[in-house]
Amino acid sequence: GVEARLIMEPARTRQVRTIPAIGIRAVRRGAEARYVQPIVRGTAKVAPEPEPPAAGVEHERSFRSGDLWIYGTLTTPKREGRAPLVIFVHGSGPLDRDETVGGVKVVRDLARALAANGIASFRFDKVTHTYRNPPGRLIVNMTLEDEAIIDVRAAIEWARKQPEVDGGRLAIIAHGPGATVTAAVANEARIGAVVLLAAPALPPDRALVRQYAFRAERDGRAKVSLEQEMTNI
Repeated sequence: GVEARLIMEPARTRQVRTIPAIGIRAVRRGAEARYVQPIVRGTAKVAPEPEPPAAGVEHERSFRSGDLWIYGTLTTPKREGRAPLVIFVHGSGPLDRDETVGGVKVVRDLARALAANGIASFRFDKVTHTYRNPPGRLIVNMTLEDEAIIDVRAAIEWARKQPEVDGGRLAIIAHGPGATVTAAVANEARIGAVVLLAAPALPPDRALVRQYAFRAERDGRAKVSLEQEMTNI
């Protein structure tokens, strides 16, 4: 069977969400509920979407960041000459280079779309994805520097030296907390453009606490204050 969970954020307007493949239609009026979770079980089988063809050429590459090897994919357009480059900066968690969530590979799909438009890109596995206990990095009290900033700086330096890349035309696409990382490196690294996807409007510690609190409430656990959550992190 199929189990679907639909979460609707609070709003003052009428909201309708549909998932036609399994016949879900949920309606909520007003803001009387924090969220709605209609659970529908059925027998419909949803065929996976076919993987889109690669619009560019994908090269497996690696670079040194301090004493560690970082592994990634350089995607280049199918044309001659050096191309401008986008470097992807991860969101939160031990993500792989594609930011794979379930069967969705958001960053891979963006890389292929860029290649179709003549723009190269580089995406890499987060250090916490490759190494359970990264040598030389704090893991218990890991800072943003240890988790990401060191590696993004190294990726930028490495990318500028690649023969397929126009090192004078670099940009960053950052997701979630990656926006904070980008703010720390973009100016010093002479990055020409920055795109922030779902960038947090709060400092990293407060944003993390709000995520914990939301998930606790969503999952039916007792609602706690942000201050209480802070003491548990």
